[in-house]
Amino acid sequence: MVYPPMISSEFSDKNSIFLSERQKRLQETLSRPFSYKAVHHPGIGSMVYTIVYEDHTVYINDTRYAYIDIASIHRLSSIDSLLYDLELAGYYPVILYPELSDALLTHDTPFYRLVRKGCLGMISASSLLGRNPGKAQVIAYNMARGNLAHFIGSERDEMREDDIKAAYAKVESKIGSEAAETLRSNRERVSADDHVEVDLPVKMDYMKRPKRRFFSQ
Repeated sequence: MVYPPMISSEFSDKNSIFLSERQKRLQETLSRPFSYKAVHHPGIGSMVYTIVYEDHTVYINDTRYAYIDIASIHRLSSIDSLLYDLELAGYYPVILYPELSDALLTHDTPFYRLVRKGCLGMISASSLLGRNPGKAQVIAYNMARGNLAHFIGSERDEMREDDIKAAYAKVESKIGSEAAETLRSNRERVSADDHVEVDLPVKMDYMKRPKRRFFSQ
């Protein structure tokens, strides 16, 4: 999806009458202008403003959740300062599709560390359904098992809800009904601008397939 170009701070100030108080506070904290207008983001499922912060793209809607897109970068050089500023402005950071980000799968900047710092993870329904390349499916399920994924989204605008519903069914069959219900409930809570249910993350190797267990009768 192509987003409108970023605008100057002067124009952003004139346009700030359309922003909520929380959004204005974030704009001041980050010292970055918002995009010219809100546009629909298929993965988040709502209208969002865009902010570019160093290497990171941040999407903001009317909730307290800020969505960080880092799939296309290879280093997380400024992520700590971004997380601090988001918290200062009253936002909860959500990492979009962590299972697709090379920067989050290295040993020196594990996603586990970011979750311990308060980040939430939104994994892709396409990854859970085996449509994304590489080990995305294995990583997504491992993140769900390790309390590193907190709800599910979809990159596809068409058939979006069908994809997410199918992903819940897959999670239930592979991990259990409790995990599927937590992911479902958290998505509803985020949409309603409510707090999500978060368990302590498990430090693990996301890349490995879990060992199969055989039971004798």
